[in-house]
Amino acid sequence: MFASYLLETFTNKSTISVTFHDSTRLALEYMKMANERQVSIKMFRYQTRGEHSSEIISKILDECTEVTDVISIDAFRPDDFVYIPPRPFKTKELYVWKTTNWFNLEEFMSCRWIFLELSDNSNRTAETYNLFFNKWMNLDVRLQALTLYISKESDRRSIMDALKNLFRNPAEIRKKLDRIKTRKRIGILHSCIASKHLYLYQTDVFGRFQKGLATQRQSKWRIQLQVQYP
Repeated sequence: MFASYLLETFTNKSTISVTFHDSTRLALEYMKMANERQVSIKMFRYQTRGEHSSEIISKILDECTEVTDVISIDAFRPDDFVYIPPRPFKTKELYVWKTTNWFNLEEFMSCRWIFLELSDNSNRTAETYNLFFNKWMNLDVRLQALTLYISKESDRRSIMDALKNLFRNPAEIRKKLDRIKTRKRIGILHSCIASKHLYLYQTDVFGRFQKGLATQRQSKWRIQLQVQYP
């Protein structure tokens, strides 16, 4: 099998990075074999233009929990797709593009950095973000930074509304957040929550290129939240 040939050819490499374009079954077969043989995968990138069954997509994701550095998932998902990881993901950076309603932020706080593109039909609300932000700030988790790529003003407003309810000094924070509106401007927010410092950065973006992991859609805003310990 081709997946077996690839593993036998590159197993002796100290680090392995793999990219699959429209090769769903090959991606699953390769990752299953890699895990069975305890091969260390540094980067896994999966990109597809079509829509595939929820079952096979879940199986691919299940096999990615041991990837060490970077995972990029750039694909369309069925609207009813919901995914719960069987175990925490070990990767440092996780990129999720295109259809992303299936991605539950609370389930991936074991990653160090998350880069998430909000779908045009995003089902996340201010309450969704409020619950996530509170868990992130009050739990001892690995997640250090979250970057959101946004194309709709309603999604940006939901995030800002959730942040307004997060801080201990809401009146002052509301003033700062309300000033982060105009294009071509960077807004920076710094506050201390549960012994963590939270920094917020908002910038305008036109397309995006993160370590060569680019997607086709255009986003208007990039919001980055970063946690540091005092």
